[in-house]
Amino acid sequence: MINLLKKKTKLYLDTSIINYIFAEQLPEKMRLTKRLFRYADEAKYELFVSDVVLRELRAADEPKRTKLLSKVEGIKELLNSSESEELANEYVHSKVISRNFIDDARHVAIAVCNNLDAIVSWNYKHLVNINKTKQINIINEMMGYKHIEIISPEEVGDEDV
Repeated sequence: MINLLKKKTKLYLDTSIINYIFAEQLPEKMRLTKRLFRYADEAKYELFVSDVVLRELRAADEPKRTKLLSKVEGIKELLNSSESEELANEYVHSKVISRNFIDDARHVAIAVCNNLDAIVSWNYKHLVNINKTKQINIINEMMGYKHIEIISPEEVGDEDV
């Protein structure tokens, strides 16, 4: 029998998470984001980013770009595939995520297609809300994928790991 309590939760970090590591103007969000990384350093969570996250980080101006990219060194990178692109397009086609925010759809699809447990984001407008999660999971179910949680760093704790 598999001991589910020993299985690490697999978390996909969208670009907003990496940005908030340095959000000194928002100290509480910065503290919670750093706590998430500390939990991962303590081997309580397995973290993932994607080539989409890296592309977005590389678009930042220097010296911020170097600081952002240094924070994702050593985190496992997932690739946007034709499978995840198809799922992202379904989110857009179904009007769950606007075409203007296709990269948000890609973040979700990459995490779903790689069977991760949750997406962690500070993007409340396009991702972290119960209605959006419900709509995404309806599409996931219709397309043969499992449900995914979309949460903020506030919801990541160590009491359950």
